[in-house]
Amino acid sequence: MKIPNLSISGPPRVEVSGAETGSADRGSGHTLTTDNHSAQERPRKPLRVATLTSDDAHHRYLLSYLAARFDVVAAIIEPGAEQRKGLFARGLYRTWFYSLAHAFRRRLTGLERFRKRYFRHQPVESARAPRVVTSINGPEVKEILREAAPDVVVMMGTSILREVPQMPTINIHGGYLPYYRGNNCFFFAMLNGELDRVGSTIHFIDQGIDTGEIIEVVAPPVSPADTPELAYCRAERDAIHRLAHWLHVMESGREIPRRAPEEKGRLYRTRDRKLRHEFLFWWRWLRRQRSEFRGRAGRGPTNILIIGPGSVGCGMAAACILAGEHPDIVAPDDRLRHGFDWRGFGGTPGFASPSDFTAYVGISNVPTDKAYHHIVICTKCDAVEPIVRQLSERGLVGTSTTVTLTQNGWGLDDVAARFLPGPQIFHARLLTGFLKEGNTVEIKARVADTHIGSVFGGDPGRVEPLARILTRGGLPALVVDSETLAKDLASKLVFNVGVNALSAVLQVRIGELDKLPAARALMNGIMMEALCALEAAHHKTPWETAESYLFEFHKRLLPLAASHESSLAQDLRNGRRTEIAWINGQVQEMAEAHGVPAPYNTVLCQIVKALEASRNRPNPNRSTSAAA
Repeated sequence: MKIPNLSISGPPRVEVSGAETGSADRGSGHTLTTDNHSAQERPRKPLRVATLTSDDAHHRYLLSYLAARFDVVAAIIEPGAEQRKGLFARGLYRTWFYSLAHAFRRRLTGLERFRKRYFRHQPVESARAPRVVTSINGPEVKEILREAAPDVVVMMGTSILREVPQMPTINIHGGYLPYYRGNNCFFFAMLNGELDRVGSTIHFIDQGIDTGEIIEVVAPPVSPADTPELAYCRAERDAIHRLAHWLHVMESGREIPRRAPEEKGRLYRTRDRKLRHEFLFWWRWLRRQRSEFRGRAGRGPTNILIIGPGSVGCGMAAACILAGEHPDIVAPDDRLRHGFDWRGFGGTPGFASPSDFTAYVGISNVPTDKAYHHIVICTKCDAVEPIVRQLSERGLVGTSTTVTLTQNGWGLDDVAARFLPGPQIFHARLLTGFLKEGNTVEIKARVADTHIGSVFGGDPGRVEPLARILTRGGLPALVVDSETLAKDLASKLVFNVGVNALSAVLQVRIGELDKLPAARALMNGIMMEALCALEAAHHKTPWETAESYLFEFHKRLLPLAASHESSLAQDLRNGRRTEIAWINGQVQEMAEAHGVPAPYNTVLCQIVKALEASRNRPNPNRSTSAAA
């Protein structure tokens, strides 16, 4: 990652304009200063974007997502029904029939409802009312584009464009180019067993069908248990997010990478997906599920031990119960004796009765003769070391047991490795906001799917059953490799460093930080120090530059978590010890070890520790009456 050079004398200063801050790369359109001198912002013309889409849920999500980030000067919609009418009018009766049949199949099987639920979060309403047209090849569309004069045109889900506009035109194709062109690419890639070629492609438009220069292929991990619809929604959502990144690169005046397709690949048409293909795919898919079911039946139930009855622990337990499992939960007392409620797991609110799980008071009461497949630790960071020590001493971690950490803190995998074999230790990167009030746990924010992997190179297949259970229970989870997980944890650290402590000190929701200019500048400075410390310690993140991370943070990550109250803020409010030492404190230690200044994080740690001490100290002026 390219990090600006920090030479700080006195309190550092980060000047922020808009969301695109954090890099001093040449050509970025702005500079970041981290000393006492003010930053000089060069004015940059906002990117003018026009969209040509259909009217499905993910097309509306694309329009909303781009409208929140760019100047969308024209939004043109060609509804799917109009596309089918166009096929009939041109005499393409066979293609029209299959298109109509597939639309009916999607409504009948509930796939249309599934996609609407998946893309139900719309960041903003578009400032401009979309123009609905009967064909994107009509003269009306040309006139709209001529008057709007966009810098770039974005396409998704429309008919084939017969005449390519003069301005750059970028398409999101639902298929892994160049190998899968046309329609139903996810279905055929999974039918052919090519899970490594399941993904969406961002590419430039040319005169051919999905043959333009490729910008990026977005291919999230795919499990054999995934359906084409789930894999499609996941990849299309990620492709929309990556498209916004590349548009930001274009807006800053830099070149977008492009490469010519290595080969032409195969073109799949709507009429190529016939009834026999449906039967063949689902027969193979059901065989895989039956094999998995028999494997589970042969080895008995999946024994899951969840340690910690807080918001994350009860959230994990709720997902397991919704997936049909019977988890064991360790709590410090009998607070779960009456069960707990859950909300926000994809369905109607529910209740976990004491018969849905087994609760133990303390690890010392967990039976040692029960062979656990998965142990999930959902406690505060400070409790991890004594917990893994107890697990090891009591022999609860067998050779086939995986131990998964869920904490926000940095360095806990190394703590666990002092007592347990490294290949059995896994980490779940959670970007889901849980809130527990009383006996009710609720999902308040979903930023991304949960990623589970091992920084010690453990076999990812060992936690695949746990990921499937969580996914079935409404908490989508993916198994990733060690390199991906390490990047995920580094980027999550930067996110938590920026928002957790600052929102707690200012006593505001996470989203309020972006609305306060001073808080926004502080937040960027805090995260820049974390990025510099990670860079100095040779830890990688998924972002090529600090600028690209900060852009994604302000435009995508922060809005998704805007209404959530950070866990550190909840701890301060409830008089509990916070995890500041494992978040901002870790950045402070990392920075000191590598000679990188981190005054923002140092001061923030001291403030939070002072607040902890003041709130835990008895107040002589506080009334002790029942009314107080």
